[in-house]
Amino acid sequence: MKQKILVVIFCMLSYSAFSQSYSKQERVFWLSQIWKDVSDYYYDPDKLVRINWDSLFVSYIPQVERSTDDDDFYRTLQRFMVHVRDGHTEVVRLGLLDRMARQRRLYSLPIEIEYIDGKYYITKWITEYFPNKTLPQEVIAINGVPFETYLEQNIMPYVSGGTYQWRRKKALYNFLFAFEPTADIEITVKDLQKTTTSTYTIPYSNEDFPNANIVALNNPIKRGTNIYRDTDKNGNDYFLFKIARFDNLSVTQILNQVKSEVADVRYIVLDLRQNSGGDEPLADSLLMGFLNTDTLITYPSQYRIHNGIKTAQGFGYSEYRDYYENRACAVSQPEIYIKSGSGLPTFTQPLYILVSENTFSAAETLLFPLILHYPERAVIFGTPTGGSTGAPLVRKMKGENYYRICTRGAIVSENFHNEGIIPHVRYDMTIEDYLTGRDTIFDYIADYYITKTPKI
Repeated sequence: MKQKILVVIFCMLSYSAFSQSYSKQERVFWLSQIWKDVSDYYYDPDKLVRINWDSLFVSYIPQVERSTDDDDFYRTLQRFMVHVRDGHTEVVRLGLLDRMARQRRLYSLPIEIEYIDGKYYITKWITEYFPNKTLPQEVIAINGVPFETYLEQNIMPYVSGGTYQWRRKKALYNFLFAFEPTADIEITVKDLQKTTTSTYTIPYSNEDFPNANIVALNNPIKRGTNIYRDTDKNGNDYFLFKIARFDNLSVTQILNQVKSEVADVRYIVLDLRQNSGGDEPLADSLLMGFLNTDTLITYPSQYRIHNGIKTAQGFGYSEYRDYYENRACAVSQPEIYIKSGSGLPTFTQPLYILVSENTFSAAETLLFPLILHYPERAVIFGTPTGGSTGAPLVRKMKGENYYRICTRGAIVSENFHNEGIIPHVRYDMTIEDYLTGRDTIFDYIADYYITKTPKI
């Protein structure tokens, strides 16, 4: 009996240590570390004053102390960081997610949902959960709550980002996953051509559904990098550069490989609708290939500066007050890249750039020089971008978990961080595009080239 009791106690202690790897003191330490790093390095100290960052920190101390496990602790840190409203300032839980998945404690819904032309649609599902229904179905409510309200109340409080479109994109993804959910969800849907609604109960599951009958609509925006020559509906040749991400690209090599094919096309399309960013110099190199100039001027950005001597003098001298109050900033001047000697070719045809809420970070910085210095070189089509760039400071936590803080803020427009980059020509995908699998923005550009091409 005594041996059994010891085994039970050992198991309880092991479970406690496993389920809560952060002590109360450690939780307060990490909250304090995040507060201090954001206070010191986030590029916009005035914004921190506006959101009462110090008061928020104090209010979150008892919340992290009450955290019941690692998941609750990280979610609390996420809520804390969300107040900054910046897409490059967030808590990322890769290690915890991986551990939960390995323990089969990470659950997902057997559906996919996309925001299309102002509505939410199920675009992929397991048919057994929706008898006698066909795709697409508009999502009306979850557990009786209007779907967008449900996202705003239950998911978005944990999603970092400055623009609503970026937070919505991440919230839709996060909605599909849960840690050890206690209940299934009720989802209310509506057919395209009907006014009546239907409600179904669907489970979160940690299975892979290997034998399920899965159906899906075709997203007309194909993923991946594609570079090729094509002919539009009006018979004009164009060249498409669809870049998925600015990583592991040899821009000079790629542009020279296609130089002869691009030489006689009527226009060029640069598709950044699925580009989440990457290496800024790669993006700048690609842009230089489309500029008939020997120099590329980038953009100014704001960052924090620290000086111990001036901080000490700030107690008595007003000219150093910003240092004393930890609000001193500087503005970096635009960088200038020289094309001569780079081996980059120059393409001068009309340039059309496609963007969406998935266009983010380095993909947006490619657009900044065009907006600031070469405004007539390209026409931007699509929907507003994600609205966040910068050089993040990364702090590693336990496992593969980390947080990051945006240390450099682009000075390009007053509303960039709240609205993203607004395209010159708004073009939304429609549900009909998904039903046909056709990317009709290219038809629109084909007509635009004939009727509205500006002089370059």
